[in-house]
Amino acid sequence: MSDNKKTNPIIKNWLILLLSYLVALHICYQGLNSLGKNRTDEWSELAATTQAKALVEGKRKYGIPTILAETHYPMGSIYILSFLIRSGISNEKILRLFPFTIAILILLMSITLYSMSNLTFRIKFLALTSTLLIYHSPGVLNWMGALHEHSYSLSISLLLLLISIFSNKNISLFLFLIGFFSSWIGYDFLPINIISTFSLRLLVYSIGERQKKIDSFLFSLKDTGWLVSGIGWAILLHLFQNAFYFNSLTHAVKDLIGVAGGRMNLPWIYETLNPIYHAKLKNLMMNEQIANHRLLIFLNLLKSFIMDGWIYKKTLFSLALLLVFWWWIVGQEYKKNYMTPNLAKNEVCIFIGLTLLSSMAWSFLMPWHTIFHFHFLPRHFFIIILTFFYSLTVFDISYPSFKHNNKKQLAVFFSFQAMPFLLIFYCYIHTLNHPN
Repeated sequence: MSDNKKTNPIIKNWLILLLSYLVALHICYQGLNSLGKNRTDEWSELAATTQAKALVEGKRKYGIPTILAETHYPMGSIYILSFLIRSGISNEKILRLFPFTIAILILLMSITLYSMSNLTFRIKFLALTSTLLIYHSPGVLNWMGALHEHSYSLSISLLLLLISIFSNKNISLFLFLIGFFSSWIGYDFLPINIISTFSLRLLVYSIGERQKKIDSFLFSLKDTGWLVSGIGWAILLHLFQNAFYFNSLTHAVKDLIGVAGGRMNLPWIYETLNPIYHAKLKNLMMNEQIANHRLLIFLNLLKSFIMDGWIYKKTLFSLALLLVFWWWIVGQEYKKNYMTPNLAKNEVCIFIGLTLLSSMAWSFLMPWHTIFHFHFLPRHFFIIILTFFYSLTVFDISYPSFKHNNKKQLAVFFSFQAMPFLLIFYCYIHTLNHPN
């Protein structure tokens, strides 16, 4: 009997893995058929290809073209594409296989982690079903082979969710590297990545590890700090890369921070530091006042996600039912642990609030950018949905418990994390003191 009890879970795990892999194989087949055919960001695709080829041919300084606006985007995806072209690959479909393969590998990683874990079936079911449904949505399926940042950014965000919720050891280095590469590729997913990492790590420490409230908060802040530090170093690299291009650190700071101010709709920044970009935005913006209505922009973004073909209607309905199941499981845990310290009720409420807030983060932070990118930004909601489903992992009784007692290292961690932002701040002050 004991042998059967040990064997049955293993057989179930392999069956779940096999079924999930079959669905993943179907997704892979559909994705390969749609490479380069369906909706993608045509302007970004063209810019990525043009810049990468120019970099290979030595026509661009540090890969940045002469168009001023192109200094506003991180160059990670351009460098990857130029490396592939330099390797002798010229067929566009083969070039698209690289980001596509990364996306599929992240999917298989998620399937394997959940299928072979000791988690209860209901949690495995929610995590795997939601992942497979989202990967099968047009907003993911048709973009997996994108040559610009679009495929890489979503893959990095999914990898970050898995590491944040599954890790049972110190993940500072992983978070730093993920932060760096996510910022090196693109900026659009950064607010969601930061907020989801903090909220998931808060659940890991407060529920998975049974840490005290203050310890859970500090350790979550430390982990998120490593992610933000990696982001900061990539932004600093971008800033100095632009400084080499302009032959002026002052010009580079004015350009990058001025553009950020424009996309954030902060006139006191962009009118002063980057009047050229300000004039360009005013010509493009039919109604300048709409950028002040951030909530309206967010609601339109949500409407676009639901109505404009980013996700199949049946898939959306299925995910809505699964979210009801999510609430039921959380409610069960509340009922079971209401009089015990096993469930950190405040932390769960904070998690729910932060996750919902993260869906609005980019719309509120960068309203002008959001207005011009409704063809891309609705994909943020895929990360929000998976954050909810992956969070259930920590409620399982078999979730590994582990301890972190390195409070003395927090000051050292913070110093390293803060360094790139102190340097960026210094560059900004330097620019104000040397306006010419």
